[in-house]
Amino acid sequence: MEGHDRRQPAVVLVACDEPGALELLERLVARAGWRPAPAADVDAALEVAQARLPRCVVAHLPHAGVGSALELVDRVRSHPDRRVASAVVVVVETLANRELLHAAGADVHLERPVHVREITEAIEAGLSVRPAPDAGAAGAER
Repeated sequence: MEGHDRRQPAVVLVACDEPGALELLERLVARAGWRPAPAADVDAALEVAQARLPRCVVAHLPHAGVGSALELVDRVRSHPDRRVASAVVVVVETLANRELLHAAGADVHLERPVHVREITEAIEAGLSVRPAPDAGAAGAER
């Protein structure tokens, strides 16, 4: 498990069910200086989150639909490890689902289609206002 090391670039989990877009987002995250952690669906994203402890989760699940994005947000927010539950969550989804996503706990909603600059700006902004939790805070309450 990597943990949150304040000296290392942040781990950014990228959950995307479009292989080409997943690869693009992974490269985008790496180019911006963060450590990408890719996942192709909700279950894989949760496994990656447990292992890599991301400070940010970017969800772009157009094939699975808004239900999967909502499930991912809910499962991240209710995760027993506070280091996972406190991750910044950025969701790329249609405008019609903005309120649902925010109610579920998403920090940022980006409307599709989205420009790559918007994604990096959302990650940057989220990480700047939410400091990394202490490494010893695994079971601590949010």
